[in-house]
Amino acid sequence: MKKEEIIILAVAVFLAFLIYVQADSSSSGTVSVLVEMPPYKIYIDSPKNTTYNFAKGVPYTLDMNVSANFTVNTWQFYLYDNTHNQVVNETTIFTPNMTFNAARWSNTLTIFANDSDGREINNSVTFYVSIPNSAPEILSLDSQIYVCEGKDLLHEFTINDTDEEAITLSIFPTGNFSVYPATSQHPHTDPLPHIFNSVPITKSLVGDHAKTIQILDPWDLPDTATTTITVIEINNNVSMDTLTFQTVGILDPNPYFSKQVIVTDTEDGNQYDGNLSFNLSMTPTKLFDINTTGAMNFTPNSTHIGEYEIKVCVTDNALANPHAQIVAQCGQTGTNNTVCQTFNLTIVNSNQAPSITDYYPTILSFSNPGTTTLNFNVTNSDPDGSTPNTYWSLDNITQEIDTGSAIDSFSYNFGCGVSGEYVIKARVTDGLLNKTIQWNITITEETCPTVTLGGSGGGGGGGSACTEKWACLDWDPCRNTERSAAIGLLSLEELQEIRTKCSEKNWDEEICGFHIRSCTDVNGCNIVTNKPETMEECYFTINPSCTDGIKNCHDDSCEFLTDCGGPCDPCPTCSDGIQNQGEENIDCGGPCPWQCPPEKPLLKQPGIRYTLIIIAAILVIILLIKIKNILQIKKQMKK
Repeated sequence: MKKEEIIILAVAVFLAFLIYVQADSSSSGTVSVLVEMPPYKIYIDSPKNTTYNFAKGVPYTLDMNVSANFTVNTWQFYLYDNTHNQVVNETTIFTPNMTFNAARWSNTLTIFANDSDGREINNSVTFYVSIPNSAPEILSLDSQIYVCEGKDLLHEFTINDTDEEAITLSIFPTGNFSVYPATSQHPHTDPLPHIFNSVPITKSLVGDHAKTIQILDPWDLPDTATTTITVIEINNNVSMDTLTFQTVGILDPNPYFSKQVIVTDTEDGNQYDGNLSFNLSMTPTKLFDINTTGAMNFTPNSTHIGEYEIKVCVTDNALANPHAQIVAQCGQTGTNNTVCQTFNLTIVNSNQAPSITDYYPTILSFSNPGTTTLNFNVTNSDPDGSTPNTYWSLDNITQEIDTGSAIDSFSYNFGCGVSGEYVIKARVTDGLLNKTIQWNITITEETCPTVTLGGSGGGGGGGSACTEKWACLDWDPCRNTERSAAIGLLSLEELQEIRTKCSEKNWDEEICGFHIRSCTDVNGCNIVTNKPETMEECYFTINPSCTDGIKNCHDDSCEFLTDCGGPCDPCPTCSDGIQNQGEENIDCGGPCPWQCPPEKPLLKQPGIRYTLIIIAAILVIILLIKIKNILQIKKQMKK
């Protein structure tokens, strides 16, 4: 008989007894009886509120042993991954004493039970799944990276850490290229890290740069990968200064035309270096030519009066040895480049000065806030029938040259944080004679807005005005703190800070040191919110080396881990092809994030199996030869 049936029978007997007593009594009254059922409970025997340890690479399978103090009609469970805030199993019907797969780290298991009357009871348990820490991985880094001279590099790669810990990234050697970010807090969800150039990619960087990307988890488990960054040389275009219109009067005091072409070329120098070729064409008639240094000189006479269009071209030299990838990567062949400019020459009897017939602003002296853009224009004309040029300058420094238009305009914004007296000038010229107008401006200062480093963007205003992107060189060798302070290399504040940090590490004066490094924000944000440390404490030793048991800097670079990496031999990793650092086999097991494959029986290993087959075949051949020889001997004996 079940427990519930026994309770019901006992209650019924008790009620019958009360009725009998009441019927037999001469007194009258009312008897009320309240029967309370025991509280419904669910018992979770497994899993418990504890930590379960698992090996790497195996399912996190646990027993689900539950029971209840009432008859359960339906069992259901719900599993939640507390670490990642996500559901592992929605409410699922199950039968007690089964197994289930948990998530790594913190789990909450909730058990639901319904009785035949539809009542639902639940109970929960929180438990933890732990596996040994694994080294992080560099999953995809191209072994060869190309970047063209004059361009910027941004090459992404992927990293992974099964332990989902913050990963420190660095590049070796430091200098021209860096890695961003320096720390990846969540390698699975953060933007991909990338390699970038920390200095402009100029001609001096052309060639191969061997780099090692290094990553490290909080437990000093590393991974490294190597790449070669190849800077491809390109043939840069020639830069030619603007050639402007010119008028020559044959009756003027200086009745001659003279113009020097000013050019620069990254590979071939300037007009005087003898590496550039000049060419001149002229319509309607070619009156003169251009020499090998880009100079034009001509004295006209009355037969030359008129207007001429002159086209000047300059050609550089092709690259001597273009890189094989120059077309695919840089979109050019490295052959020579030619640039041309056209200008007008007007020859008249007597040159007349151009004029400014209108201008804006009409007020020549005024005040203006620094952040409000100023707009200027002039209308010009030339009695000789040509269109003059307009030179715009700020405090006598040329900002813009306008050619070929009767109305020329110029805009300028001084920006925030600027104040003072300034002069904007427009000089209209035919090459010899000029007409000038100037505006005297008082700029009132406007406060610059506070730079706010924004978040992920989207919606509303604000956002990131400038994102810092720091590139740091290696640390200098460690210096003794007390000796450096004695010769004035440390301020009192710096000395106290280094002493405090050394004290926290129980380093005495003899080994308490510091080192410094240089860091540059390549984005030039002019803020230091996220600037890395440029001075820190270090363990001082007189002769740092790769065998001193100290992680330090020497030989122009820094060790990645103690006595390995940087100037020393590479550090052991799970990708170095060597069985080391407690690995069960080459690059697997132990600290590596993957388990070693099960060993095959000796005869099933391909190398062993093929060797045995070859040996067996050789033995069979030898045996057949022996049998053949024996048969021949017997045959001869019979004769």
